[in-house]
Amino acid sequence: MFFNENRFDREVQWAGFGFQVWLQMMTHLRRGKEDSILVIDEPDIYLHPDLQKKLLGAIKTRYRQFVMATHAAEIINEAETNEISIIEPRYKTNRRMKNEEEYPDILRYIGSSENAIFARLAKAKRVLFVEGNDIKLLRRFGGRLNLHGMSKIDSLSIIKLNGFSQWRRAVDSVWAFKNIAKLDIKAFCLFDRDYRSDEEVDDFVREMKENDVICRVLGRKEIENYLLDESVLAKIIQKRIKNSVGVDEAREFFASCTEPLKTQVSSQRMANEIAILEKKRRSIDKGTVIKRFTDDFDFSWTT
Repeated sequence: MFFNENRFDREVQWAGFGFQVWLQMMTHLRRGKEDSILVIDEPDIYLHPDLQKKLLGAIKTRYRQFVMATHAAEIINEAETNEISIIEPRYKTNRRMKNEEEYPDILRYIGSSENAIFARLAKAKRVLFVEGNDIKLLRRFGGRLNLHGMSKIDSLSIIKLNGFSQWRRAVDSVWAFKNIAKLDIKAFCLFDRDYRSDEEVDDFVREMKENDVICRVLGRKEIENYLLDESVLAKIIQKRIKNSVGVDEAREFFASCTEPLKTQVSSQRMANEIAILEKKRRSIDKGTVIKRFTDDFDFSWTT
């Protein structure tokens, strides 16, 4: 078997162990099919860190199910949180990793001094701040849409803020990354809209920009709302119950679920609108505000 290096053909036996091992593993991966189950033990031996990460990506692309045993920090950092299972001699069963905060403990356990968060930041040079548990969903969106910068762990570091009210943490973190850790990074924040008015959102985005953080507030209440597409959900329902379900039927079903919530949503939005106007100490006629709001809300509700 020959390979080309610097325009010269060489036999693989003259290559380093790492390259030989890589070719062996790629040969076996090609033998498997999508429905095969791959079991691989300590594949990181002899492999360069970049190849360790590429190996995991190649396996995930080709196989629906695989089991890999590893002590490699590079592979652990590349994996999704819900994919990691910890095995320790003192426990009778494995222990699933629950959140990203457990990464430092895992790296300490396997004998790595690497700081997972800063290692990812240093590699990616881009950080996305989110309110809550949107990380998994965003990664899946990125994978579906071939947005490799979003779906690959080393391309983007995502940090959870634990709520809209904690936005100051993002501003302070960016300042610390740039001025203390000397990391030249690009920062972006993604927040849920909840019941906020357009005026409140515009003011907030402007304030974040003044603090050197680019920000986007979702156009819908939460990111999950973007999945509420009648035609797509009709197909999913049809597939699950194996009966023909049209878009009109799906629309009627969703209307029956959402209509009882209309008054609740309207009240929350209206209260928020009035609170913002009062906060800015504007002299307002509440009757005029309520009428204008009601007209806008009724129009929006139809969509």
